[in-house]
Amino acid sequence: MSRVVVCHVSEVAAAQTADALTKARVVTSADVSLGFGLANELISQPGRVDACLIDSTLIAQCLERGRLQRGPRGSELRRIMLATSVPNSLVVQAAQAGLDDVVNLSDDVDTLLRSLRDSLAGRRNLGSHPLFRNVTPPRDVNSIATPYRDTIDGEIVSMIATGLTDDEIAKGVYLSCQTVRNRISRMLERSGARNRTHLASVFIRDQYHELDTVLPYLRTWQDATARLAAVS
Repeated sequence: MSRVVVCHVSEVAAAQTADALTKARVVTSADVSLGFGLANELISQPGRVDACLIDSTLIAQCLERGRLQRGPRGSELRRIMLATSVPNSLVVQAAQAGLDDVVNLSDDVDTLLRSLRDSLAGRRNLGSHPLFRNVTPPRDVNSIATPYRDTIDGEIVSMIATGLTDDEIAKGVYLSCQTVRNRISRMLERSGARNRTHLASVFIRDQYHELDTVLPYLRTWQDATARLAAVS
């Protein structure tokens, strides 16, 4: 059996899940993490946990760079999503986040227990999902390299993200339409993104990551400004 950490937006729900898994003898022990705070601490300790069980409400955070740790080098840590409903869109997002599997909590008890045990043991993976039998699973977005060679590349991708056509982008960056297309092709090659939409999603992800970095400093600046205003 495995030692796991259960991540949820509700500490109570996580504790209930952990208790149920332990009583059903699916896992040896189960820690509880509100979000990924404690989970990342436990993951960083070699041999502390074997798997991270993540509630589907945290899928957006899984897609953010650096939010959920992968474990020490050489670790075989499993990252498994638990969901009460498993639409194909969630399966695709889980693959994009680099997760190992998605387990449907709505299955009957016997199927659910078997799925959990197989997933924790590595006998079941997202790659075997029927959705990916004829389609290549999407690449982990956090493994895609930043594709920009210069500021113009960044401008082009930002314009793609806003829905502009190649001709409109060309006018915006004062280049020929063919040059814009060549630049986009080279960015796709450098990054490993599958298409323009994937490239744009990387840009949007990076913007949110930068916002998370800047906001604490912005709030500090605003607090300082407010204190100065109160003094004057």
